[in-house]
Amino acid sequence: MDIMCPECGGKTVLRTVKKGPNIGQRFYVCSNFPNCRGRVAEKVAEMISDEDIYEENPPSTKEKSWLVRHPNTFILISWIVLYILLVVAFVVADSLNSFDSTQKDILFSGCYVIAIIIGMMVTAYGLSLKGQSSWWLLLLFVPFGWIGVFALSNKKISR
Repeated sequence: MDIMCPECGGKTVLRTVKKGPNIGQRFYVCSNFPNCRGRVAEKVAEMISDEDIYEENPPSTKEKSWLVRHPNTFILISWIVLYILLVVAFVVADSLNSFDSTQKDILFSGCYVIAIIIGMMVTAYGLSLKGQSSWWLLLLFVPFGWIGVFALSNKKISR
């Protein structure tokens, strides 16, 4: 017997209270958590026999978004796109004849700094998806340190 979420109509998962005054009690929550916070009353769970109760399982990786499942690929693609945009900006700025060499150098430096800042923000977001601290961004300042960012394991098993 499947218990449906009262808010979104999705499947529910059996959970057990771990802390607080209701410790040990079982209840059903929506498997679409945190997008849906639907919950089925404890009385409904009591009316169901033990044969009908499914074991607690975290959501499978198929239910997670692509971004959460592939943070390394997200970081890599973002840096590649950023690099391509930077090269295009340099080519366009170099083709403008209204700037002298000093102005072009200032424009190139500004574009480069902006690209590095955006790249570090993207990498920080990717690290948060992996469950890692943003302090790992310091690896980007070490030669070939970016390899260490990709080598970090994903701490977040389920979401």
